[in-house]
Amino acid sequence: MNNIQQIRHLLEFSSGDDFYLLQVLKRKKEHPELGRNSQVIKTYYIKSIPYLDKIMTEIKGICDLFNARAYINLNKRSYRNVAFHTLGKISNQIMNEDYDNVAKAYNSTAGTYGNAHGDKKWIIDVDDSEFYCPDFLTTIDFCMPKGDKFLAKIPTKNGYHLVVKPFNINEMEKFMKELGTPFDSQMLHKDALTLLYFPE
Repeated sequence: MNNIQQIRHLLEFSSGDDFYLLQVLKRKKEHPELGRNSQVIKTYYIKSIPYLDKIMTEIKGICDLFNARAYINLNKRSYRNVAFHTLGKISNQIMNEDYDNVAKAYNSTAGTYGNAHGDKKWIIDVDDSEFYCPDFLTTIDFCMPKGDKFLAKIPTKNGYHLVVKPFNINEMEKFMKELGTPFDSQMLHKDALTLLYFPE
């Protein structure tokens, strides 16, 4: 499953400070022996579309080799912002004598501090492929701020991710309740990874 074409147009680079976080992960779903839900195999910082295109062969090769998945966060990061937060994180780790995790500080910070600038993108994780997408999206469009909020539909192994612009969650819950289909807030992720590539 290769979602590169659906994702390429969602990435915007307005300055050299912009990047997107991409991680190749082994998931417990494919690797029951893992002691946690996922394990990071490799992390990339995507600074341009040409760079993403250049490394896609490598990413696919790693995923195929380890039976892993490649995920990308569609919310832009700032090198400057991540660098400053990493400095603070490392300082705290040193004060707490947590030296073992210093090497992981940048990756951890890049995953935590998103939405530094640019438009935010939310993900609605739909595991039920029978879920009726058009009615759901129409309801979202009625939420403040009113207007078309749909950006993309990204296929996943068991369903799909709807990529949308932010909306008023309280209004959404109210509308869905009136329609007799309560909205499960656990489906909504404000800063999460979406599937880029998965070996079939």
